[in-house]
Amino acid sequence: MIQPTFVFLHALGSSHREWELVCRHLNGAPCIALDLPGFGERVEEGYADVAAMADDLADTIRRHRLTACILVGHSMGGKIATIVAARAAAGEIG
Repeated sequence: MIQPTFVFLHALGSSHREWELVCRHLNGAPCIALDLPGFGERVEEGYADVAAMADDLADTIRRHRLTACILVGHSMGGKIATIVAARAAAGEIG
């Protein structure tokens, strides 16, 4: 059985750092906390709209070759996670 990777997405105006404590408390479960385009360590990339952020997340999932993941989002991150999950359910991400 493949252990799913937790993929964490921050709120508007935040960064991957908002998830550091959560990841530490997941007892070694695989975790990836991302900075969305325009935030955190990716601030220099500039603004991205919701669709571009969802595309970026889907690309990240592909790049990491995640075959099982649990998307966790706070506020805006939750919106992006929901869009990508809906795309995956519709077979649009592979």
